[in-house]
Amino acid sequence: MDGKAIRPGEVAWSGDNSGIYLKHEPGGAYVTRASYFRVTYSRHGTGKALVLLSGRTTVCLHDNEVLARWLVADFARHFPQFRSAPEMDRLDYVGLDGHVSKGEARRGCRERFSAPGYEVDLRWSPAEAPFFVVLAPERSATGRHEMYSLFFDVREASVFLDGRRLPGAVVERDLHGRSAPSSFLALSETWVTGRD
Repeated sequence: MDGKAIRPGEVAWSGDNSGIYLKHEPGGAYVTRASYFRVTYSRHGTGKALVLLSGRTTVCLHDNEVLARWLVADFARHFPQFRSAPEMDRLDYVGLDGHVSKGEARRGCRERFSAPGYEVDLRWSPAEAPFFVVLAPERSATGRHEMYSLFFDVREASVFLDGRRLPGAVVERDLHGRSAPSSFLALSETWVTGRD
């Protein structure tokens, strides 16, 4: 820390961005990828967006399409789990009919989404102890933003689509030099343009 109370730079967005990334085996490809954004501040307003890739399912469920397309273009496409995925070029953007949050990190939580043709249920088991992440632009996914977030490792998680559990399981991955599960809760996340 440089001791400054005020950070220079523009806040791009702030909110939550939890994920569930599943594989059949640690060295294999991701077979189910879900990234949930709950944005409480951005220049495109507030809203929710769920990016879900699994088999033929390539969808972004949202309640603010302008925000959702911006999050995908400027952030999600740069995440390691999506960076090389051609499915990101074929995303369907579908407006939400409803969304329900249940539970909390220490006891396990769920996010349920309803949209035309889609009923999606994300489930996280109870989380481990929280830790704080601070990434400089050169280490963040976009390469252009500082990122600050409260993280929780979650060892067990699942994704259901229309009542059917999608394939894959949580595996270990490298998270900035530490072993971590491929499922997590990322709360109070804020992305700030890099300082000059």
